[in-house]
Amino acid sequence: MFPRIVNPFYPLIMVMGVIFFVTAFAFSTMAVRHQRESEIGWHVPKGVPSALDNGTEASLTPHPLDRLMRRQGMLLLIVELVVLSIATFAAIGTDSFWERRSQRGILERPNGVSDRDRRLDNST
Repeated sequence: MFPRIVNPFYPLIMVMGVIFFVTAFAFSTMAVRHQRESEIGWHVPKGVPSALDNGTEASLTPHPLDRLMRRQGMLLLIVELVVLSIATFAAIGTDSFWERRSQRGILERPNGVSDRDRRLDNST
């Protein structure tokens, strides 16, 4: 059996779903961590060394992912959700097109002759 034509929006949905999952996990982890820090009153002022680090100011700077999630996290989630939604609706909307195309045999076979060409040759 020859391979079917796959709706090209399915791989896009998979990739965007994974990206959205990773972003949502990072954003929620950052939010929960900062909420817990504020509840217990734990905050190290900038420039003051912590007992958990080596005493340098560089260790007090937040991780780049933490800064990104604080500044642009919500925007990233919204944009990713919009792209994921558009890709989902596009996949649903074009699914019948790709199914019909697969059934018609437009996909070229390994020997370079499509099913349509074979039917035309056999009818004569």
